[in-house]
Amino acid sequence: KVGNTRGDVNATSSANNAASIIRRGANVDTVREKVAADIYNLLSCDKFAVPKHRLAVLPIINDFTSSNEWAVALIEQLNVNRDGDRIECTVHLMSKWIEGYNNFSTLIVIDDENNEMSFCQHLELYHYPAVTALIDGERLRIVGVMEILAVSRLLADTDVLGGGCSNAGYVIVTM
Repeated sequence: KVGNTRGDVNATSSANNAASIIRRGANVDTVREKVAADIYNLLSCDKFAVPKHRLAVLPIINDFTSSNEWAVALIEQLNVNRDGDRIECTVHLMSKWIEGYNNFSTLIVIDDENNEMSFCQHLELYHYPAVTALIDGERLRIVGVMEILAVSRLLADTDVLGGGCSNAGYVIVTM
């Protein structure tokens, strides 16, 4: 994750001042994401997993962003009138992949009337998360979702699940 600029640039600012505002805004947003991830981890009480995460100063343009028009335009804007003092790096939030992780967008659930639907459809229809998943024909209890939502309320995280249920997910744990 690289923080966004959220329009913090005053159109009358000099190019160097605007670049400074953009870079500071992006870095602050990334640090906020790190703090939020730490709080999610602290308040998880082992009810849900949060991946290990670290801050790192890395190049903005890399193998994944070199074809991203926004990233390329950002670098150009940041470096207007910056002769030898080019800005090429910013703060990134790096997360370790959790083995077996799947987005909630892929989860098939069962409602109280035994109807199968996606996790997202259940949320839209009933306005609360499902408690039973259907994995390879087996019914499994879903745990941790209400706890994630509770922490998200404390943090005012309005996008905790994401519009398509792809900001959070699940791992199958056998006991």
